Amino acid sequence: MKLVLIAPMNGGKGSLARGITEKYGIPGISTGDLLRAEIANNTKLGKSAKEYMDGGKLVPDELVIKMLFERIGAVDCKNGFILDGFPRTLAQAKALEDVTKIDAVVHLDVPDWLVKARAEGRETCTADACGKIWSKRYEGYKPGICGDCGAVTKKRGDDKDPASVQKRLDEYHHQSGSVLKYYRDRGVLFTTKVETMDVVPAETFKIVDDGCLRKLGGRFGK
Repeated sequence: MKLVLIAPMNGGKGSLARGITEKYGIPGISTGDLLRAEIANNTKLGKSAKEYMDGGKLVPDELVIKMLFERIGAVDCKNGFILDGFPRTLAQAKALEDVTKIDAVVHLDVPDWLVKARAEGRETCTADACGKIWSKRYEGYKPGICGDCGAVTKKRGDDKDPASVQKRLDEYHHQSGSVLKYYRDRGVLFTTKVETMDVVPAETFKIVDDGCLRKLGGRFGK
């Protein structure tokens, strides 16, 4: 299974990816997590990416593509993968198509007000080995403390400033339209609306099982 998840930041891509990974055993790959690892390791790519992320801007295609293509070439991706946060641009979608064929794309249609509400209450574990995202609405949430590993949690730099959140939303809307059309024209796009504070509503998982998986049948497997 080669699956792409498309949604704005705080749209629920990560939670959906984890759910699919648990059920089908396919590794989830978050470009955000990969970038943050590069930043934590103070690599050349990480330093460049941090400047863009702290300014509320999308990281340039060439940096993201180089990092991601190395990851999907790993042994654990030989039977497929779930991409969370890639492709964000039409150029990225076309570059990905040159490397591999995507089976299905799930688009989480999340309104701006909900994205902003989630950003306002989100904290991320600072431990490199954990990195879990927490919110006031999650079971086990403790302000400033990771409920899984006990490390300190902090608001990400790109979530602190409402102006930065709005700028990222504007860029997402500007770029996503052409990406969605690209996959819609190929008949692999599935869209579901998300309008509650739930991390990932049950109907979103249903669209993966009853929509994507059944339509594509044997190419997925369980």
